Amino acid sequence: RLTTNLVTRLFIDRIKRNVPVSLVMDDDTYLYSIDAGGFDVTDSDANSMKKVRNAGGDVAFIQTNEEAKPGKGHLHHNKYIIADDKYLFQGAGNFTGKALNMGWEDGKGYIPAFGNYEQFYIIKDAGIVKAYVNAFAELRARASTSSEHPVQQ
Repeated sequence: RLTTNLVTRLFIDRIKRNVPVSLVMDDDTYLYSIDAGGFDVTDSDANSMKKVRNAGGDVAFIQTNEEAKPGKGHLHHNKYIIADDKYLFQGAGNFTGKALNMGWEDGKGYIPAFGNYEQFYIIKDAGIVKAYVNAFAELRARASTSSEHPVQQ
């Protein structure tokens, strides 16, 4: 899940500085958002994906069904960010305000509030980071691009 605008803005800021950003997302909330009214659902995964993609980021999907790419459908439950191929931010939580204990955004800023009890780690060990870089490359190779996705939005 990627519903916090702060993390989305960090990705967009990197794109604006010509740093490549590539996301591989599970398509279940992407599809749900379309069923629930489209991409303009506030703070939705689909809205975050659209913002990153429109800024020039690479957004791809692991499909939960196998209609478009037989053999490619899987449940995607990874939650990590690799920065500069040197740092790994990994944990069990989603990238939401509650999971990151950031509170909630009210349009003017974040209202502090405690959220979920989650564990996240910042890992700098080159061997571990490299293993995640390789795993991400494999996930990206299995993923469908926006144009290949059944809804093509």
